[in-house]
Amino acid sequence: MGEGIGIAVASFYYGMKRKSSGENMGQLIGNKRGITLIEVVIAELLLTVGVLGLLFLMPSAWRLSGQSDYFGRATGILQEQLQAARFKS
Repeated sequence: MGEGIGIAVASFYYGMKRKSSGENMGQLIGNKRGITLIEVVIAELLLTVGVLGLLFLMPSAWRLSGQSDYFGRATGILQEQLQAARFKS
């Protein structure tokens, strides 16, 4: 089992050394033309949908945050009243 791992590491290292030396570099780069207009449009569309989704959810997040603040305050007041009632009796 140890030999298999050693062979795998050696082959990985050899492959990385070959790639870093410039051999088969064209295969690593792939498309040399860059990104196309349709790719830019799709990326903008996805980004716009994501930002609009976040903006759409913000008011409900603010409302729920305010409600949780009110519940926290109410819990604190109730706890003080319960402790005061327990010490009186």
